[in-house]
Amino acid sequence: VRVEPPLIELTNMHGLYQQLRQTGTTIDSEIITVATEAPDTVTAAALGDGPVHRVLRLRRIDDVPFAIEDSYFPAELFPDLPGRDLAHGLYNLLDELGHRPVTKRETLQPAVADAEEQRQLGVSRTTPLLRLERRASDASGRVVEYSRDVLRTDVVRIEIVSRDS
Repeated sequence: VRVEPPLIELTNMHGLYQQLRQTGTTIDSEIITVATEAPDTVTAAALGDGPVHRVLRLRRIDDVPFAIEDSYFPAELFPDLPGRDLAHGLYNLLDELGHRPVTKRETLQPAVADAEEQRQLGVSRTTPLLRLERRASDASGRVVEYSRDVLRTDVVRIEIVSRDS
């Protein structure tokens, strides 16, 4: 009997953590990096030229690595972010800090793992992955998160829901 991997709906404003928790799946995060740094050119185009907080996490479902999340946040909006609990849902934390994401734009691209991703995710060079680039904005339209994520497509499934406005 084949069990389908859990489903993540990209059009849902709830992050991966909240969605997967609702399925009864055990999800945990390993914080790889938390740093305040100058943004690279792509991140600066999304968030501005000021310092950013980088949060790099490895996510696991039932102890199986399934995602690398490389997220950036404007340091001016979230000065104390690095001292917070970053292992769980970051959108709840952004909400607590007064900048709840209300819209997000995500770009998806098929990919294969580079050497570091192979090591972290425990996959081969030929394992199909999905790269997601995300910009999440608060109610004022300010981009409050820029993220470059990598997901294993053999561990989670992606759903996109379209609605007639």
